[in-house]
Amino acid sequence: GLAIGSRAKGEAWISVYGFLMKLFDALPGDMIGEKGAAAPSDLFKTDFDGCEPLGGKKRKIYHTIAASALYAGIRARPGAQLAASFHSARVKEPGQHGWRKLCWAMKYLQVAKALPLILKADGKGPGLRAGAAHASHHGFKSHAGAAAMEVKGATHSSSSKAKLSTISSTESEVAGAGERLPKHLWLRGFRAEQGGYPKEDALCQGNEAAILLESNGRYSCKKGSRHIHIRYFFIAGRAKSKEMKVMCCPTESMIADYFTKPLQGMLFYKFRDAIMGIDQNDLELYQRNFDEVIKKYEQLKREAEAAAAADKA
Repeated sequence: GLAIGSRAKGEAWISVYGFLMKLFDALPGDMIGEKGAAAPSDLFKTDFDGCEPLGGKKRKIYHTIAASALYAGIRARPGAQLAASFHSARVKEPGQHGWRKLCWAMKYLQVAKALPLILKADGKGPGLRAGAAHASHHGFKSHAGAAAMEVKGATHSSSSKAKLSTISSTESEVAGAGERLPKHLWLRGFRAEQGGYPKEDALCQGNEAAILLESNGRYSCKKGSRHIHIRYFFIAGRAKSKEMKVMCCPTESMIADYFTKPLQGMLFYKFRDAIMGIDQNDLELYQRNFDEVIKKYEQLKREAEAAAAADKA
């Protein structure tokens, strides 16, 4: 299940170690291994014409593991959310390509199993990074993502297929931010009621055209954007009321890209560490913490098995 603890003042350590170990115990043989990134670079490339669909038993396994990965990603492993959300959108028609990519995701989780989610706040409020990958899914729907960052870790994050089809990357960015902002505003209100930082939060995006639309609303609309639904312009109202401040974020700092694109190499690790609130210099500490938790988990498992055996006897 979910474990919450602390190793330093003002920090919360969140993990799903026991859940992950149960998941790993149930994995088929071809999902055992190691991968350095959460998803392959061709995550969104699908070949439906030449892709063989999964059979009955394998299809059920795919569904179960994809749902488990989504649970872990939402609860305490935001570093795996992109892959988990991709596979959860494919459970109706999974194919061999999807199986290969799910194997990749499970191998990454085995490598990164000891990493906790570490959260720390300074009371000044998180900055929301939002972005979208245009027309990346089958059916040309975009994939949108967002992350609210404070001192350490993502206080909340999102990665999912967009709810509507869009005709440009600008529209994808505006719609993606509009769909994710209400939750952030609710959390902002909750923070204010606890005596938190009352000033405006920052909404950071990398598309300058989207920033103009979100800042000025209909006043920045031209022929190519007049069709965008009015509900996606409530961001302009929040900016006018000083609840949000829309800002431009450079690509090398756009953490939302982690939730919309299958990043690789140094950029993957840079963003993952920021989202998880971890430090590469503390990997041994995370491993020791993992070993301690697993030792307790194994002890509880043995006690439960012994109690079950005693009940049967």
